[in-house]
Formats: sequence, C-alpha cells, structure tokens
Amino acid sequence: MVDLGELRKELIVSYDTTKFPFRELFHQMFQLGEGIELCSLHNMELPERAPISLALMHGFTVAGYKCPKSWNKARSRKKERLKKFVASRAFQNFQSTFNLFVNEVIVPLIGDAAGVVYQNPPTFRVQVPSKSPMGKPHRDADYDCHVDTEINIWVPMTKVSQQF
Repeated sequence: MVDLGELRKELIVSYDTTKFPFRELFHQMFQLGEGIELCSLHNMELPERAPISLALMHGFTVAGYKCPKSWNKARSRKKERLKKFVASRAFQNFQSTFNLFVNEVIVPLIGDAAGVVYQNPPTFRVQVPSKSPMGKPHRDADYDCHVDTEINIWVPMTKVSQQF
C-alpha cells in the first residue's frame, strides 16, 4: 500500500528536459515570438491579436495589464477559444509529452501505476508579476470534485525560489 503521507512531502525531482521540453512547448502554445522567454512575459508588448491561450490572457488581465480591446471578444468566447486551443498542433504536442511525462516520471514516484489518475489536460496558470494574486488561497479538499487521496504535482516553467 502506498503511504500518502510520504507522497505528500515536498520533493524536488529532476527530469530530462530534452525528452520533456515543456518550456519550448509552452513557448509554442503561447505563440511567443523569437527572443521572448517565459520568465520575461511581463516585459513583452501585448499583441493586438489575442493569444490562443486563455491562461495567458487571464494572467495579464488579473495582473492589471491594459490588454488590447481585441482581447475582449476572445475572452467573451471562452468555449470557442478553448476548442481552438485544444485542437492546435502546439497543444497536441504538449499533450503527448505530458502523457509520457506522467507515465515515465510521475507514476514511478507514486509506485502504483493502477492507482494513478490524473487531470488531463492539466491546469495552466500564468502568474505575471503584480500585486494581485492569481486567485485566493485554498485547499483542493474544499471542493467537492477533489478526493482526499489526491496529490498535487507542481511543474514550474520558470525558475522559482523559496522566498515568498
């Protein structure tokens, strides 16, 4: 039997970024131009054409950036945008890499292949530097759709520190 207490302890795991090139995949999904890195998104000039990623639009909006008016129409059509995003080649490439990552990196950490059920697609959050938080502090257990045997895995796409 798997010890959930042990699995819930903070653990930093290294993985092969050549086999699992998540930064490059996000660069493609976010339609970033040459020379724009994920860690400097907040410095880029916002394009007139709304990005296909709702998470990217939401990150800038929550951070208080003045977004182009053309983004309003895209935000009002979330379901259509999401369908377009999920159908994109960039997202499909991410999905196949993500599924491989879960099977080759996460499942061995858990130690119970039959017991691993995961959110697919995962939630993407874009936190642009600002005084506004991305959301309110919460525990997943506060929501009915989460189970008490759940384990969260955080895979940041930029460098992070332990300073809060």
